[in-house]
Amino acid sequence: MPVYNISTFYANNNITTDQDLLIRTLALGADLATSFSSSNAIPNATQTDASHAVVLMQNHGFTTVASSIELAVMQAIYTQINAGVQTTALTIRSAYGSPAARARARGGGHGVAEEPGLADLAYLTTQQTVQSWMTMTGTADRPWGLWKHEVEASSLYQNLLDANQTKAASPVL
Repeated sequence: MPVYNISTFYANNNITTDQDLLIRTLALGADLATSFSSSNAIPNATQTDASHAVVLMQNHGFTTVASSIELAVMQAIYTQINAGVQTTALTIRSAYGSPAARARARGGGHGVAEEPGLADLAYLTTQQTVQSWMTMTGTADRPWGLWKHEVEASSLYQNLLDANQTKAASPVL
């Protein structure tokens, strides 16, 4: 997954003020957009021209790209959830080590029997990633309705484009 470092843009363009890490200009947006492309040819699961669906933003968070707002929101929500799951898995692995790592530490390592729950982490293959994404895109409307309702029901948000909205957003804390 690519990592975008906005500090490089600031340095290359002699920007010494307004370094709030937000993409506020077309130049910054264009620079961030280059991070979604790569020379690695992978199947296009995002249904966009991007090689990557998510770019980590150093010291800030992440940005996602998709073919619709519904898919972009779904991808953002599940990226955050999945990052938490992966962080937990890596923390547990670091605390206890994998069976293979513990065997190597004891001088062995080959043919180590797996201990339940402590196997080496396995990541999705490219095929699994693309095919699971294609399945998820077909169901994006299910969670979208819930998320939309949660935003509409919350007093933290105000839709200035909706003439029927009568209540103002809560003040920023």
